[in-house]
Amino acid sequence: MSNEICGNYQWPLFNALKEQARIFDIDLVVFEGRCIDSTLYQDKQHNLAFEFIDEDRLDGLIVCSGSLLGFMNEEDRNRWFLNRFHIPVVSLNLRFDGATNILLDDSVGMVEVVDHLIRLHHFKNLAFISGAHSSPEAKARLKAFNSVVHERDVKHHIIEGDFTPASGIRAAKTLIELHNNEAIDAAVFSNDDMAIAAIDYLHRHAPEIGNSIAITGFDNSPNSFFVRPSLTTVGQPFDEIARQSFEELKLQAKERQPPMDILLTTKPVYRRSCGCKPLDDVESSTQTQFFSIAYKVQEMIQSYKVDELLEQLAITLPHFKIKSCYIALYDKDDESNQQALAEHSSLIFAYQDNQRVPLATPTPFSTKELFPNPFWSSERQQDLILKPLFFNDNHFGFIVFDASVGRLEDMENIRCLVAQALNAALLFEAKAAATVKMKSTLLALKSANSELHALNKKLESISIRDELTQLYNRRGFFELVESYAVSSREPRDCLIFYTDINYLKMINDTYGHQTGDQAICLIANVLRESFREEDIIGRIGGDEFIICAKRCDESDIDTLIQRFASALKKYNKASGMPFEISAAIGFAAYHGGGKERLKIALDEADKRLYENKTESKKKYRLDAFQ
Repeated sequence: MSNEICGNYQWPLFNALKEQARIFDIDLVVFEGRCIDSTLYQDKQHNLAFEFIDEDRLDGLIVCSGSLLGFMNEEDRNRWFLNRFHIPVVSLNLRFDGATNILLDDSVGMVEVVDHLIRLHHFKNLAFISGAHSSPEAKARLKAFNSVVHERDVKHHIIEGDFTPASGIRAAKTLIELHNNEAIDAAVFSNDDMAIAAIDYLHRHAPEIGNSIAITGFDNSPNSFFVRPSLTTVGQPFDEIARQSFEELKLQAKERQPPMDILLTTKPVYRRSCGCKPLDDVESSTQTQFFSIAYKVQEMIQSYKVDELLEQLAITLPHFKIKSCYIALYDKDDESNQQALAEHSSLIFAYQDNQRVPLATPTPFSTKELFPNPFWSSERQQDLILKPLFFNDNHFGFIVFDASVGRLEDMENIRCLVAQALNAALLFEAKAAATVKMKSTLLALKSANSELHALNKKLESISIRDELTQLYNRRGFFELVESYAVSSREPRDCLIFYTDINYLKMINDTYGHQTGDQAICLIANVLRESFREEDIIGRIGGDEFIICAKRCDESDIDTLIQRFASALKKYNKASGMPFEISAAIGFAAYHGGGKERLKIALDEADKRLYENKTESKKKYRLDAFQ
């Protein structure tokens, strides 16, 4: 039971759990939601995943309590846990009565790091950036820091944080203010996310200060190795956490051993950010997780018919090295509650052991079984991740991945795209059903017309508009461009522009997909301001945009590019983001001549885009990743 499995803490923990599950020959099922009681609307939708937990089908449960319950105070956490589970439970990083609690002595690693800064590097003025005030881990790390600086009689400052990258940026601004009054030697952050965000901000806005302050983190997250300078941090014994978790669950299930508390220690990992130069601190292109696979899901899954969508998905999955995948839709008689977990579901897609399994008809089963019994393997151990499928607050099914191979990020991207495409396809099918219903009975005419009108409004937007930016999507853009430039009897001039955002994947990895979405929306607004209302602007990929500037020719190119650059500069200045957004641009002119001439212009603009992209990236440096 975990929140976002791709997170800096959850990802190495999940890998360790997978390895130990193989050793113990235990099936591992991850119910992936988000933080309990999160204030974010989308997080609450993801948390329907926890309703799938069925104690009659599970031998034990591992709860990532420390990260999962981060928004709760101690009283609310205890109330949430009380009498909730009746099978053996292991709680990680938080203590609960009735559970085996695997706890970490964060103080050991923190004490060693702070003592290392003072004793080995002779730093005399330290700053500490705390975690969320309700977190026991944050309190333990602060207490350990205080014990060392008081014992060593070292000057220090406490800066409030909350474990998020945003609070790391706020802390960096405070460090700049402090450093201008008195030299700060080192900043000790309560976790890596805050430390990495602070390093990035300091190197952008105050590089001389960033280069003079030693920085440390906590968690030894995957990104801590790749940030530049590599981050000195404190590592958690994930392999031992995973081994102890399965060992205790096995003992409780077979021998009815009472729950107990297990205390593990943390240890420092010294890298360059504190001034050390470890031998193993080398860049490795084979290890980096910053670059995504070249295939684009959104280009491979495009259909508004369920059967076609699933056929395209089966072709797409091998490109992402996904071994098995199952999709089910809820059987709901009561349409009034779209957020409740249905008792029964129907399997509509089965992809097992790298090939699609034909289903003559949707296969019904009990929802909490995850998929029908014939697909459960009794011959080999399985690692599965369950993710709900929903659009806004409308929940219509779920997807299960075999996570023994493949990238977790790709699985989440596929879940998101499948949910959007299925939602649209189901709306189209609902529209068709509504049309048949309207024709079949005059008595239901008024009701059917109302239903059809509502669905048409949704479909009108979904079919031609990009949900995030409200620009035209690929289909909408090319339909309008062909109508203007090709279908007209008279030749019509226009300019075609391609542009895409530099380093969007790195922004997503460092600051999260919400910040990445903000960057996408910023570019969309820049394009709206740079071009006229009559021009056609579309988003055709994750970071790719395309524009048709009507009634323009080669003499207008420089003016439009300068207008785009000015608008981008203005929006960057007002955005409040810790980094500047940049984008490469390519262009070509079209003077009529039909679809072939239009395709030539599109290809020429695309070619210029990629010729300009290298030069554009040179001007825009992500210092934290250099």
